Amino acid sequence: MLILLVYAGSVLVLHYLFVLNRWLGIILSAVLVFYCLAGTTLINEVRQVFLAADHSLEEGRKQVSRIVGRDTSELTDQEVRTAALETLAENLSDGVIAPLFWYLLLGVPGMLAYKMVNTLDSMVGYRNERYLQFGCAAAHIDDMANYIPARLTALLMVLSVGRPGLLRFVGKYGNRHASPNSGYPESAFSRYLELPFWRSSCLFWRDSL
Repeated sequence: MLILLVYAGSVLVLHYLFVLNRWLGIILSAVLVFYCLAGTTLINEVRQVFLAADHSLEEGRKQVSRIVGRDTSELTDQEVRTAALETLAENLSDGVIAPLFWYLLLGVPGMLAYKMVNTLDSMVGYRNERYLQFGCAAAHIDDMANYIPARLTALLMVLSVGRPGLLRFVGKYGNRHASPNSGYPESAFSRYLELPFWRSSCLFWRDSL
């Protein structure tokens, strides 16, 4: 319901602004698109992890804890850096490709609705008693919203480096991740970097690199 309200409300507001003044509608649309894309922010966060890890392991652990949802207190230096790269791969889909996909499909309202889906999943999409019903619904909707963008992200990664052979690796290992979507961009990025990703759900491709 909240997602539909965001979509319908943004449709009405943008329509009103375009009717009132075309340039107001264009400016607001541009601002919303800018704030819905997380590419630059994500890259900066990952860069800060590497800079912190260069200074000390403890600082690296502290910095990476800002962008991952797991305990980082026991991570090694390599695991700190790898965790940051895993997050970069996963959120390239969530923070860049998926918003653009929904923008192309449904315009700015579609992009805003997707960001609401993604935000709800981040806030309550957990398998625990507190969020069991609402959280599961949010997680499933997020899975559906990211189904095509995650695979498109992996494809674009492969095409961008000119190595179509990577698709075989992605096809073999992408669906073995605990998440139905994250494994695709992560496996593509992992194979391209020739670097094993160390999430417990991703150990399956460690011996293939």
